[in-house]
Amino acid sequence: MKPVTAYVLTRAVIGTLRAAVMEQTAFLGKPEFEDELVKLVHGVLAAQECSYVSR
Repeated sequence: MKPVTAYVLTRAVIGTLRAAVMEQTAFLGKPEFEDELVKLVHGVLAAQECSYVSR
């Protein structure tokens, strides 16, 4: 993983978690919230894999 990709991905996850805590969202700590974060990470990793394959 390129450093810039890792930076963007970690900031996306951390930012989402921070916002959920600051806003005291009802879904914080629920499996649905975790699932969406996992989809986010998988999406970025899948897109990265596709870009390596197409080179």
